[in-house]
Amino acid sequence: MHPPSPTGIAELDDVLAELVDQARSALGDDLVGAYLQGSFALGDADAESDCDFLVVTRWGLSHEQCASLRAFHAELPHRPGTWNRHLEGSYAPVDELADLASVGRPWPYVDHGHDTLVPDPHCNTEVTRWILREHGIRLAGPATRTLLPAVPAEALQARMAAEIPQAVRAWERQERWLAWDTRYAPATMARMWFTRVHGAVASKKAAMTWLAARPEGRPWAALLEEAALARGGPYDAAVTDEEVAAVRTFVREVGQWSADLVRS
Repeated sequence: MHPPSPTGIAELDDVLAELVDQARSALGDDLVGAYLQGSFALGDADAESDCDFLVVTRWGLSHEQCASLRAFHAELPHRPGTWNRHLEGSYAPVDELADLASVGRPWPYVDHGHDTLVPDPHCNTEVTRWILREHGIRLAGPATRTLLPAVPAEALQARMAAEIPQAVRAWERQERWLAWDTRYAPATMARMWFTRVHGAVASKKAAMTWLAARPEGRPWAALLEEAALARGGPYDAAVTDEEVAAVRTFVREVGQWSADLVRS
């Protein structure tokens, strides 16, 4: 039996119920459970959110199981509707999920709005594990805390110490900026900085609110507030050079904060 309303959005709940049914049909006894993580699990989903799922499997997918699930994901985003085009997630073997040493191994993954199921490490991270264990929404299967141990704060902080400089370099290299980029970059950098400081994970909106009230973030409060208010707005609207420069400067600042924390 499916939970009565895992998301509070009827259309999305129906899509997720079908996801679970398809997983049961394809996997049989190899289905361990199905869960939501990401912004829905953190309680801050909005019009710009995708719906992050994780299907936990007894083993890696067989050729037949993978073919069945590929056929479902190939068809799903091409139907009429909205939320059928906003799923993103992976099929994770339970033994790898429970082992932090497996971080970075590829799992069968479908990207946001895509119709292909391909090997990718996107969901195989410390962040996904922390959200799943601490806040995951159960669609089927046992409680998430029975599937994996707690993720140490130090593991999350170490990951952000490595990923923040990578993110800074990526935003520096970006040539074409759209409205979506100018709100996504502040949101993701604020969330990464929250995890770097606390060894825990917050939603993008919560992290921006937290940072705007911090001493280092107060000079950026207006930029963070604007990014939060703009969520759900036009994706490809033009932005000015001044807007891009401000976001790039903020991104560099977060990179400097992280570097200073390493040295302190």
